[in-house]
Amino acid sequence: MVFGIDRSEAMVKIAQERLAQEIQEGRVELYTASVDSMPFNTHYIDKIFHCNCYYFWEDRPKCCSELLRVLKPGALMITTIGSIVLQKLTENGILTNCQVDRDTYMEDLRLAGFVDVEIEEIVKGRDKIKFWIVHAKAPE
Repeated sequence: MVFGIDRSEAMVKIAQERLAQEIQEGRVELYTASVDSMPFNTHYIDKIFHCNCYYFWEDRPKCCSELLRVLKPGALMITTIGSIVLQKLTENGILTNCQVDRDTYMEDLRLAGFVDVEIEEIVKGRDKIKFWIVHAKAPE
């Protein structure tokens, strides 16, 4: 089962249209919700993946705590950060009031209680596109 959340009703609607078959088959559930208050029980989620979004969170420490709350003990959380996406959003003034620094994000994860917080840089393709992967675990 895959759960998806977005605070934008418009984005959830687009995802519902694109994933209509998976939703109908009971393999996907989508929610209009914020990361700081997710509609899941404590220790319910096996793994979390999110990409290019932590810098939009208004209260990042609270969101990091909420991610940890819903994860099962020992479960993995992975964040991907596209350097080109981050650069373009910054250059276009979209992230003017956002905390984009990945090291600060990693520290927020540690302060929330995540363990084994690490970052890995990946370079792919002919164009040498760079992105980062942050790994963090819920403590056992």
